[in-house]
Amino acid sequence: MFEEELLTLSTADLLESAAEERATESRSATRSLVHAVVYADRFHPDVAPERPGRRVSDGRERAVVLGGDGCPPVLEFCVSEYGAVVGMSPGVARDYLANALALRHRFPFVWARVLAEKVTAWKARNLARDCEKLSLEAALYVDKRVAHLLDSISPTRLAKIIKAAKMHADPDLAKAEAAEKTDERGVWVGRSDEHGTKTCVIKASSGAVRRHKAKIDEIADALLALGDKRPVQLRRAEAVGILPDTAFTNELLAQTQAQADHHTASASDATPAPDSDPASNATTAPDPGPASNATTAPDPVPMSTARPSPEPASTPAPASTPAPAPAPT
Repeated sequence: MFEEELLTLSTADLLESAAEERATESRSATRSLVHAVVYADRFHPDVAPERPGRRVSDGRERAVVLGGDGCPPVLEFCVSEYGAVVGMSPGVARDYLANALALRHRFPFVWARVLAEKVTAWKARNLARDCEKLSLEAALYVDKRVAHLLDSISPTRLAKIIKAAKMHADPDLAKAEAAEKTDERGVWVGRSDEHGTKTCVIKASSGAVRRHKAKIDEIADALLALGDKRPVQLRRAEAVGILPDTAFTNELLAQTQAQADHHTASASDATPAPDSDPASNATTAPDPGPASNATTAPDPVPMSTARPSPEPASTPAPASTPAPAPAPT
């Protein structure tokens, strides 16, 4: 139905309609955050009414703090109720309410720009989630540093700026988070599919991953040199199976290196030096002197088996002594 309506619009009207829908979507996301904080305010322990049908023997509903240091507490059951009505799982509902409360109480500058529709709601929520463990003072510092940047730079650059601000505001927490990331390292192997393929995920130090990939690429290049014309990713996958066999890996790389050395040597033998005389590549006999006294020089050595030598190929025989004149008769 909507497509039929849009087909009648001109290109300019279509773009204008798309921009209006985009603005409506952004405005709706902002209003959803406002709904969340107003809802959470109604379940503050000091103002929330007692739930009907609850007895003291059933236990009390606890108060929990969502969003980090500086956020007000709420009654714990309001989270699942919010998710059930809005259509979120309890975990997603908890994160959404936590982000909304954190923006209003820990990031006032960002919150003001969200309400003014100058910052996209999901980008603001990402900031609140990334800084949830910061103290209130540290969060306020980050708020001042990044509030005017949220919608003006790429997410990658923004993440670096947020990381730098967090390290400056709370270096101890930054070190603790780095240690936590180190504990997340490991190797995970998935299930085989119907084609016998598995997925392997490796999370290790940067240096270890780079060395591992370099060895895989070296084996893949060796396969290419020996005639494997498959795409590089397939050769890398093949290299993963070759790498654990150390003897096979070393032999494969040795053959490739020997082949490369042979090609280099053949090319150097076939190409004469730029400043050499072609005639100098042939072996010549020394000057024998007068023809009557010379010893026949040996045949030249073929080019394929000998290289030019500065010394004569053979030593000429000494000149013969002239015979005495015959006596007069």
